[in-house]
Amino acid sequence: MKHGISNPNNVDLIIKTKDGDAVVVLVEDGPWSGSDEELERLDKKLGNYCGYIIDGQLVRTYPEFVGRHVTVHVKSFHWPDPRTQEYFDRLTAWLADHEIGFEFNVMSREDNDA
Repeated sequence: MKHGISNPNNVDLIIKTKDGDAVVVLVEDGPWSGSDEELERLDKKLGNYCGYIIDGQLVRTYPEFVGRHVTVHVKSFHWPDPRTQEYFDRLTAWLADHEIGFEFNVMSREDNDA
């Protein structure tokens, strides 16, 4: 199954942390270009994630997350370009207003093989 911004209608991965919190993960393989098209796809994917969380679908599907902290986590093999980083900065502030965390990290190819 496709993941990342090429498949905006699916959540790539949901993880329960050892503390019982939820992490909703977007996995993006390709490099970040910052193009208008790419940012539109990214916004659609993460907008769907936000709706899934804020509208309560996450806790309806996974009731163990009721009352737990939720983080949106973008995992990529590449650092974001400046335009994409600006998008992530704005998203981080918006999510914080909704008491949702945001994380971004760059994986090595070895992480993907594990």
